[in-house]
Amino acid sequence: MASDRNAGRTVPPAGRAGDTGPRTLPELFAAQAALRPDATALVGGRERLTYAELDARTARLARALRAEGVERGTFVGVCLERGTGPVVAALAVMRAGGAYLPLDPAYPADRLRYMVEDSGVEVVVTQRSVAGSAPRSGRRLLLDDLPGEAAGAGAGARTGTRAGGDAGAAAQEVPLGPDDAAYVIYTSGSTGRPKGVVVTHRGIADLARTQRVRMNVRPESRVLQFASPSFDAAVFELCMALLNGAALVAPDRPVGLAGGELADALRRHRITHVTLPPAVLPTVPSTDLPDLVSMMVAGEAC
Repeated sequence: MASDRNAGRTVPPAGRAGDTGPRTLPELFAAQAALRPDATALVGGRERLTYAELDARTARLARALRAEGVERGTFVGVCLERGTGPVVAALAVMRAGGAYLPLDPAYPADRLRYMVEDSGVEVVVTQRSVAGSAPRSGRRLLLDDLPGEAAGAGAGARTGTRAGGDAGAAAQEVPLGPDDAAYVIYTSGSTGRPKGVVVTHRGIADLARTQRVRMNVRPESRVLQFASPSFDAAVFELCMALLNGAALVAPDRPVGLAGGELADALRRHRITHVTLPPAVLPTVPSTDLPDLVSMMVAGEAC
């Protein structure tokens, strides 16, 4: 896989949240946090974070990552339980200047070790509950050791830091450009060894704008994090919600892949936007979903 470090660029000037152009994901999130500090940004399990709270939490973790040597172009593994943790960590890694690699703790140990060694990951963000699954390569940063950073800690608690204050300013501390790496996703390996694909920030602003316009995403929308963090679709869901001022609902366990459990989750979380594989749709029972606005299908032939 490609492991080169991208050439230096300055951060484009910040503008309105709806502006188009090659802006980085941390910039786009910071703009939404400044516009809607008290709006719900992230929901997971019993935890609900506003944009101001999520902004502050990612700023704290970004500072901890920089203290571990993460800088522009550093690859960072994220091996966490599902829920709010992987979202916070992904935002923090990019905010610190790095690119994140999702590491599903349910994956075989050999696959995780291969991904870390092949990508050149230098730091792995994990937590004690899944630390036994996290690869031993590189340095470890345990969320449990960082006050307020552990997944599920301080659920719904105010941080006392508003977007646009010290935490919000941290988004601009590392000068990122559109051609810097944002994240790394590995293929399934079904046709051979898994291959890592490095994705830059360049297309993210246009993606968020297209989602807002074509899929009718509004600040009151609630987007389901259905995809595993190890798939690119999870980034699609994150951008749809957090770069458009909406709420991302990230359950602390995988949503049932099909059937009545999925329909129940859509109703219970008042989901307005969901992205599913086409094969899932015939399994969902006929039922009323009064909040649903847009359903996207992806990943296989429709």
